[in-house]
Amino acid sequence: MLRLTGYYKAAEKLLREALARNPHDAGARLNLVAEALSEERPADALSLLNEVDPPADDIAAAARHWRLQRALTQIALGRPDKARTALGEYFALGAEPRALKPMRLWREALLALAEGRRDDAREAAEAMEAALDLMGPGGVLEHKIMARYDLAKFWSRQGDGAKAFAQWRAGHAQLKVPQPFSRESARSYDDAAIVTFTPERFAQGPRAQNDDPAPVFIVGMPRSTTLAERILGAHPLAHGAEERSALGRLAWRLGAGETPESIARIAALDRAALDAEAEAYLNELRALAPGKCESWTRCRAITSMSG
Repeated sequence: MLRLTGYYKAAEKLLREALARNPHDAGARLNLVAEALSEERPADALSLLNEVDPPADDIAAAARHWRLQRALTQIALGRPDKARTALGEYFALGAEPRALKPMRLWREALLALAEGRRDDAREAAEAMEAALDLMGPGGVLEHKIMARYDLAKFWSRQGDGAKAFAQWRAGHAQLKVPQPFSRESARSYDDAAIVTFTPERFAQGPRAQNDDPAPVFIVGMPRSTTLAERILGAHPLAHGAEERSALGRLAWRLGAGETPESIARIAALDRAALDAEAEAYLNELRALAPGKCESWTRCRAITSMSG
């Protein structure tokens, strides 16, 4: 669920730690595979699957999911024959659980697209939607949400905006369970920040005295910020810190939530508190690339923030 709520690196860290303790932890490995596939790194995903043997067939859910992920990596790598072999192994495990049917149909839709069978792909996508509708409250919530988003992208690329929008709505409706959102509350929080943190407040109010030049923030739209970060991070005196949640977590902690009152609590912090928080944040950045430069002040920590 960390991935769904945007904490990608935190999720990956936990999963990597789990694999370090037990390389045969199928759940951790399959989640890392899913992360690699979502970032369009199918070769990395396949490497994760090939590092250990698949789960034993008697561990039904993991064994089936393993074959489905192998099929998806092979489709992404342009190997339809191997994808079909993986799907055959999936069916060989016995009766298909209802919870995995949408995932299997998604692979069949992608396989049909890869082979130029557009009508078959649309038929598989429609069957996938029907299977999701029949699942009800059962199944893994994350899988159901991502399946809706996959369908939305599929129909968007097929030029069917109405079907795509219906799937986006269905996915977001399910995401509201673990990640509730109130437009009114968000607007109140933002309005309070705008009113409170004026140019005058920044010029005259308390502020941290730390002038370390290391952090460089790239703020902009998704993908463009990542590209800029990777270009700058390639320099020997820079380190690409990727998207980080530290500042968001910091604001939440210092404000005790996200309300207009939270903004007032942050604005009331004195210089000593701000100095301590600045140093803690910089220490977290420095830990990402220890010893990278002789003098950290000559380095730059490049972090991107999409919005």
